[in-house]
Amino acid sequence: MGGNAGNSKKFNVRIDNISDQGESATPIAPGVAVVHNGDDPIYTVGKADRGQGLEALAEDANPSLLTATLAGASGIASVAVFNTPVGATSAGPALPGGAYEFTVHAAPGQRLSFATMFGQSNDLFFGPDGAGIALFGKDGQPASGDVSTMVHLWDAGTEENEAPGMGPNQAPRQSEPNAGPAEGRISLRVDTTRALPLATAFVDIMVTEVNGTFTIELRNISDTKAFVSPISPVLHVLHGASFSLFTPGMAASDGLEHLAEDGNPGTLAAELSGKVDEVAVAGTKPTLPGQSVAFSVKPKQTGARLSLATMVGQTNDAFIGTVPAGIMLLNGDGQPRPAAEDAVSSEVHDPEATTLRHRLVLGAMGKPRGDPSDRTAHETRPRRRGRTPLSTPRRCAIAPAVHAPVPGPEPAAATVHVKLADAVPN
Repeated sequence: MGGNAGNSKKFNVRIDNISDQGESATPIAPGVAVVHNGDDPIYTVGKADRGQGLEALAEDANPSLLTATLAGASGIASVAVFNTPVGATSAGPALPGGAYEFTVHAAPGQRLSFATMFGQSNDLFFGPDGAGIALFGKDGQPASGDVSTMVHLWDAGTEENEAPGMGPNQAPRQSEPNAGPAEGRISLRVDTTRALPLATAFVDIMVTEVNGTFTIELRNISDTKAFVSPISPVLHVLHGASFSLFTPGMAASDGLEHLAEDGNPGTLAAELSGKVDEVAVAGTKPTLPGQSVAFSVKPKQTGARLSLATMVGQTNDAFIGTVPAGIMLLNGDGQPRPAAEDAVSSEVHDPEATTLRHRLVLGAMGKPRGDPSDRTAHETRPRRRGRTPLSTPRRCAIAPAVHAPVPGPEPAAATVHVKLADAVPN
């Protein structure tokens, strides 16, 4: 077993869920803790999951298989399950503001490792690296105090990632355990890109038509969601069928770059002047969460389509916009389209016949804190952000942000605090 059993100490371990203090509130799930002698008792970074129960813990918050596998394994001194939050009378997740506490016994030279699921994810979990947390110092004295800096957020690599708190294959929403498609290998979540939800989690857009004049209102609803952000002044254009505001997979124009990175639609409006039937900007300052911005247009047959774009302020280069072809406001005979017809082409209509709620795409292309002239970390093509996580600092393409990694570089510190205390002889 290793260690000096005669000098064994008892350690109280507390894992606090502090995600209620941040932007990505999540439960943390029941987990497994081990006292061990060698490295990598639960997983090996960069390698595939061993099939010993980590997948069930990281995907489904079920520690039972991993607990059974580790019990009595080589190099493992003891195994403990923590599954009942402080103050609770039954097993369950530790909600934001909650905590787990448990006790382990260890001798000098032995270390602590554990794994607990980031609840609003597909397969992310918290734990130390392969070496574990040293329970004794070089002088042989037991360790105590805050060891949160030794805890990281890991990707088990067993299921494709979806935006935290929104994925249909994540434990709180999946139809059955292990519901999502497989991914790859265990890796540290070091991506600095914020996970972005669907555009409908940022704005509601309502379109009302009276005598051929359409009034479009965008309401910033992010104050009711997990990701809170202002949106920039809204560029809107009326155009024909041959025009697209952007083309997925192709390079963005300078104007679109300025809008998506700096929230400045002026350059794009100047680019489009004379190329479309009408181009204008709604608003002179950001629309904050809970606020609305509105504009009116009266389309002609030559400009029967509406396109718009607005930056998601708390991002590097994400923008909300209509689909590239725009939204048809008029029928072929020049008459305003009823809501029922708009429901055909990816919009969701309201019960009232004159009011439409359009579903938008979210493009990846912002700098709320940077210098607008800083264009250093360029990608090359706009892209639609679909199932592939955005995992590089270079811009590649415009994409609806359905799936993306969680915040980094060390998001564990924003979610959990881990403390060792009350080391006493056995």
